Amino acid sequence: MSSVKKEPPRFHIGDWVKFDYGPKKVSAMIVEDRGLLGIQGRRLYRVQLDKELGEASTFEVPENELETELPPVRLSYEVKYISNDNTNVWHARTRKERVLKGVKAKGAVAYTTAFYEGERADDQRYAAVQVLLEVEVDP
Repeated sequence: MSSVKKEPPRFHIGDWVKFDYGPKKVSAMIVEDRGLLGIQGRRLYRVQLDKELGEASTFEVPENELETELPPVRLSYEVKYISNDNTNVWHARTRKERVLKGVKAKGAVAYTTAFYEGERADDQRYAAVQVLLEVEVDP
């Protein structure tokens, strides 16, 4: 009686991986462990390509073709701008918010302004900008 030793999976749902995709390596996230369905019992994973490549598509890749990729890390900051009276003098206040893992967006990602009812858009006295800074992570 022969017994086949099943290796535990190398990757889990949510892990970032990289692999050859045409002429270059691309990043993708594991979205499903399909199990030992591949040729000769190879483990297959469903991966979702990084949306920077265009439309987010998912497909299956054998485990032996995947490499570990550290998830992208971003520091989130909120910069608030306030103007007193109706001058064009603005005061900025920056607040560090949190660390985000797995987020590819970077730079100024959101902008919000506000003015009171009855005021014109030119009367704005408040603005906020959400900024994501790229962080280098040592393995």
